Amino acid sequence: MKRIKYSCILAFVLIFLNACTAEQADIFPKSAAERINNALTENEILLTSAENGWAMQYFPTDVKPGYTLLMKFKTSGIVTVAGKNEYTLKMALEQDSSLYQLIADNGPVLTFNSYNNVLHTFSNPQSPNGYGMEGDYEFMVLKGSENELILKGKKRGVKIIMTKIPATTTWSQYFDELDAMNATILGNHPAPYTFTTPVADYVFSNGPTRIFSILKVGAEINTSTSASFIVTRTGIRFSKEQEMDGKKFQTMNLADDKSSLVSAEDPTLKFVGPDSLAPYFWKDKNVWLINPNLLSAKLKAKYDEVVQSAFTKYNVDKVALSLKYYSARRSFVVVLTLTSGKNKYIGNNDINLTASGIQSISSSEKGTGDRNGRIFYTNLSGFSQLIQLLCGSFNISTQTAINPKDIKFVQQQDAEVWYTVSRQ
Repeated sequence: MKRIKYSCILAFVLIFLNACTAEQADIFPKSAAERINNALTENEILLTSAENGWAMQYFPTDVKPGYTLLMKFKTSGIVTVAGKNEYTLKMALEQDSSLYQLIADNGPVLTFNSYNNVLHTFSNPQSPNGYGMEGDYEFMVLKGSENELILKGKKRGVKIIMTKIPATTTWSQYFDELDAMNATILGNHPAPYTFTTPVADYVFSNGPTRIFSILKVGAEINTSTSASFIVTRTGIRFSKEQEMDGKKFQTMNLADDKSSLVSAEDPTLKFVGPDSLAPYFWKDKNVWLINPNLLSAKLKAKYDEVVQSAFTKYNVDKVALSLKYYSARRSFVVVLTLTSGKNKYIGNNDINLTASGIQSISSSEKGTGDRNGRIFYTNLSGFSQLIQLLCGSFNISTQTAINPKDIKFVQQQDAEVWYTVSRQ
């Protein structure tokens, strides 16, 4: 009886389990082949839906600088790629058309499967090392939305972001905006940025290379690290997430007042320029052009007098006035450049220039200069008085503190004496 009883119980359990199994919903109602085909179709529709194409933030590897590439995909399998960088002809806007395809390989993969002059520059193993820039031309599609695609390089594993280009922005305008952002934050020999965490300060230098050299303030130079990035329309984005003293960041956007680059992930994290504007004048490479359209009335009158005198005495076509540190003379100089046809005549008059405060500078004449400088000083009407007006104690200010291009001088003794210099 016990054996019969246990047999009945076992039979009941098996019937119950079979009944439960039959009612359980299939986790994957579609086959793997169907799912991947649907994913390929959806991504194809997304790629070709961009009326004006996509902007790709491309990194060959995560230790190399980033490059913006613009792409327009057609349902015919043709893609047009445009770039403007040191590898395009004369560093101008260049574009080329080639083939692309979405293929299945453990998920959707976007492959550029015929040679494209703009894109494949980064993956072509060229001399001298036989590796080239080691970049990808096949990308796993990780995520897609109406206005953004997130890819991952198949070989290098670098995260690549693509965003839709606004329909009203031409490709030429898009690159112009990138050039303008680059000039604002990295142009004209910028000073290093300072980045502060609750633990320490860090200096980010060599920005124009798009590979920052990072050094903790007070640390040995051999402890520096590096991080590559790309310039975007809003600021910069690092090739990979950065972490310093527990603080993480990757995207830095230019603040509205152009005083800093602010982390999109944590707004308390910022890149800022030097506290004082004075150090910008101590860089040997910086030449500061005195803008003739941004002079106070007193200075403008003397400037015009010098220009008229130069035209009369030397029959010149153009007059330019600037300030710079001249290492060969070991002095700051007021530079007067006279252009006559293809000939240029440059004269330097020496001045003292010292920082008298965080945002103030004092200057004075030395009474010396090179041969042309002293001839101009003596022979050009109004020139000696103009140099005297350029000297004195001045408060200085800028509208782009992250990387000043224009600095205004306002004399402390007489606010009616002011001028603006532009970094060349």
